[in-house]
Amino acid sequence: MDIGRLIRDLASLALPVFAVAALTTLIVLWAAHRASAPVSRKLILFPVSFAILGGIFGAIAGSSREALVGAIVTGLIGIVSALLSYAFAKEGDSETRATIPPIVILLVLNALAGLSIGENWKRKWDDYATAMAEYRARFNDVWVPVDREYRLSVLRKCIEENRSYTAARDRCSYSALFPG
Repeated sequence: MDIGRLIRDLASLALPVFAVAALTTLIVLWAAHRASAPVSRKLILFPVSFAILGGIFGAIAGSSREALVGAIVTGLIGIVSALLSYAFAKEGDSETRATIPPIVILLVLNALAGLSIGENWKRKWDDYATAMAEYRARFNDVWVPVDREYRLSVLRKCIEENRSYTAARDRCSYSALFPG
């Protein structure tokens, strides 16, 4: 297992998700503050964590080839509906209820951003797989037949030069003609 490659792959997928989550969190919290509905400092981690959660869910769904996308959307709708039902509960804490709109906004925005990031990740690997398939097809169609013809011509020439069976056996074997 190549730890360096794992870290590079993780960084190239996770860093954009975290960067978008940080940016959208700052924008939404600033907008909430400007709208005279600031989020309490002691509850600031809730919007941040839901922004990251939405981004990660989106990145997983965007880079997946499975039917996971439907499950992610269903899960996000479930989370949003649970948060909204809590927000309108009669005995809910007013500070906590004030964090619900930014949480919902950040969850949905970052899920959409994560879908885009994951789709770009998937597209990168699809392009790589296509390029490798084209290279292999060209290699098999061009180089393998050329190499085979070259080796056959070397073998024919060796057999013509060594007419006796024992000389041809000793000098014209595959390992003698093509060492390595």
